[in-house]
Amino acid sequence: MGGGGEADIFDLLMGGGRGGAKRNVKKKSKSKLQQLKVTLEDLYKGAKKYLEISRYRICMTCKGSGSKIKDANTKCSGCNGRGQKTVQRQIPMGIIQQTIQCPDCKGEGSVIKEKDKCPVCKAEKVVQSKKLIEVEIEKGAMDGKRYTFAGESDEIPDVEPGDIIIELMQEKHKKFTRKGADLLYNLDITLLEALNGFKIVFEHLDGSRVLIQSKEGDIIKPGMYIYLKTFIKI
Repeated sequence: MGGGGEADIFDLLMGGGRGGAKRNVKKKSKSKLQQLKVTLEDLYKGAKKYLEISRYRICMTCKGSGSKIKDANTKCSGCNGRGQKTVQRQIPMGIIQQTIQCPDCKGEGSVIKEKDKCPVCKAEKVVQSKKLIEVEIEKGAMDGKRYTFAGESDEIPDVEPGDIIIELMQEKHKKFTRKGADLLYNLDITLLEALNGFKIVFEHLDGSRVLIQSKEGDIIKPGMYIYLKTFIKI
């Protein structure tokens, strides 16, 4: 396919789509991995997020033929629409046969005259379109979790569309960090509080206010952890 920012249709194929690929194996366009930034609050409470993706769709004006003439025969005569042709080469030991990309259609299997090109896709057969993907993040989802949206990758004529895979990417939190299924809260206290005890109220990820206090007689050391299986919301 041509330049000007348009994609080569073969670049959208899994494994390139050229060379000695078996013709009876249905091709599939490349699946795409997209990252979605989320907060720790999103992962803790669950959330509904939206991500705009850009992909190629078959041109509806020409139905993917690339020609403005309905039912036009665009099959390349040089390779009979295969995109490849067999040539013979003379070598000192005799004659060998090679399969090469058809130079007439550049491997696409079709040739469209300039005057017959579709005015919308310019004979590219596909057009770029955008879509808003809705991602339902369940409560407790892990950083790096992936959601697969089947068939939402690039469309190409006679090729099965690949998938869009969305991967969650957690942004750093100011106070909380996550360690497996546990939440760690970074709490700054004074030396007096470390020696004599403390009682502090902080805001949890769900917006509730939580009371935390040290046990009587405990001396808090730097870097010490206090584990709370249950906590008091106020």
